[in-house]
Amino acid sequence: ITASGTLADAGPTLLSGSLPLGSITATGSLGLQPGAWQVNSLTNWSGALQASVTIPWISFCRLTDGVQVLVLANQVTNSAGTLTGTNAALVPGTWYMVTGWNADGSQRFATPVLAG
Repeated sequence: ITASGTLADAGPTLLSGSLPLGSITATGSLGLQPGAWQVNSLTNWSGALQASVTIPWISFCRLTDGVQVLVLANQVTNSAGTLTGTNAALVPGTWYMVTGWNADGSQRFATPVLAG
């Protein structure tokens, strides 16, 4: 981030002073379309459909460079065993390796997902 210009004091309705850039946190979608994601029909090791099951941790790593860009907690599968959502941290058209983890660290699933 590069800041330029000045904050002029023009009365009580405008900002004045300074703020170190290290203190700024961006939130929201910032005008970007959030990436939609879907993990289809989760089953357990014996093949039983995992409907209405809570997955304690889900991690999204970008496949182009392996960087973890998102971690979600306590996601619940629907009646078809599918997980879906949208998040501004995911870029539409980008592939992610999505992994689900139990609270004890054991893996639930791993699958590549293209954000829509």
